[in-house]
Amino acid sequence: MHHVKFPAFLTIRNAKCIIERCEQAIISDEKEILFDFSICSFCDPFAITLLVGAMKACIAKAHTVKYRRSPNKRLEDYLKSISFYDWGSSLVGKSKFSSQQVELRHLTAVEPVYTDAVIQVLQSSLRMSQGVKGALHLSINELMTNTFDHSQTVALFAYIDETNKCIMM
Repeated sequence: MHHVKFPAFLTIRNAKCIIERCEQAIISDEKEILFDFSICSFCDPFAITLLVGAMKACIAKAHTVKYRRSPNKRLEDYLKSISFYDWGSSLVGKSKFSSQQVELRHLTAVEPVYTDAVIQVLQSSLRMSQGVKGALHLSINELMTNTFDHSQTVALFAYIDETNKCIMM
């Protein structure tokens, strides 16, 4: 089992450490990967994005992903409330949205129910007319559509060879 122990603060300030540990988990030859949050007390959205990406990559490489949870109750409550530990499972029909947050989901297409939940979170803090909610719904769906459309494009990589000529691959 490959053991990946994370620092107390999973934040953008610790990005290098988090990225290195996630990379090690992804390239590991071990069948099981243990993501250890046993000393973690805080996690920001940046770190959550990295962690979920690493977990998804590990699963795609046929690794079994396991967790050692944080003893910090506030962090654990937050991670559970966004469905961090079960993000990869099918959550259809299991909406867990509260008025303050939206569960973490891996979307592969525009999901109107998810858009509605995001608007519900915003509405819990802001007063909005039906027109504003409708405009937000269209805008969020457009953002998701653009994300899906553009993430499927072929990336071009450039590098400089020994003659200082730019080569495209």
